[in-house]
Amino acid sequence: MNSDRRSARLSQPQSGWREEGAHGNGNGTKAGGKGPKFVSYFWPVIEALKSLGGSARPAEVREKIAAKLGISDAAQAETLPSGFPRFDNKVAWARRIVGQND
Repeated sequence: MNSDRRSARLSQPQSGWREEGAHGNGNGTKAGGKGPKFVSYFWPVIEALKSLGGSARPAEVREKIAAKLGISDAAQAETLPSGFPRFDNKVAWARRIVGQND
């Protein structure tokens, strides 16, 4: 796929998907659906990377997304059973999937 078609395809977020936070069901899936929760971060990752010049360290991307979506420090500090921060994990997975489509 050439870059013109890809950028046109990525010009708008998927309809029906909801971001965590003030609206949506908070789990990043289609309303009432089940699925991976990190999908809600696909578009914010793309926007963050674009605003950071196309590449950035993971911490820079997380900071940009947290600021844009208003994710509280408490929400960012929530951990998985492994002890790894849940927010960091979701953003890392979203970034990995988005990066595979380059």
